[in-house]
Parts: sequence; structure tokens; C-alpha cells
Amino acid sequence: MEQKVGGYTEYRKVTDEDLKVFHEVKFPEGVGYTPKEVATQVVNGINYQFKCIKKVVAPGAKEEDVIILIHKPNQGEAKLMEIIPAN
Repeated sequence: MEQKVGGYTEYRKVTDEDLKVFHEVKFPEGVGYTPKEVATQVVNGINYQFKCIKKVVAPGAKEEDVIILIHKPNQGEAKLMEIIPAN
């Protein structure tokens, strides 16, 4: 997969290694996120952009597409940076 200097890769299928990073992050309670695809960027660790389906755990709640930005430093745990609507 081609990596542009300072840029993100193309979105691809999520691997088991990607899921390990995704599950290191603590998300708000009452909301579930299912990763569909991921793009990565190498910068003093790795930045991840996960395309996800968001589902609030409540009767009648609708699913929503979001992008979850996570940073995994070279040492230490992954950190949730931002959750944004996918338009």
C-alpha cells in the first residue's frame, strides 16, 4: 500500500492489528462504534482514521456514519482525538 509522506493511506479493510488499537480507546458510554474501513498516517506513531457505524444504545436510535480519529504513539496507549460526522 502506497504511503504519501505526511499523508494518509487509502482506506482499506480493518485488520486484527487495527482492531487492537481501536479497542485501546475508551469511548463515551451508551454509544457503540463498528469500524468498517481504516486509513493510516505515520507521524511520531500512527494516526488512524476509522470509518465507523455509530449506534446509540437506545430504542429506535438510528445508525450514523462517523470518522473516528485515533493516535497511537510509538510507546503508550492509543488516544481518541476526535469523532466527526462522515458526510
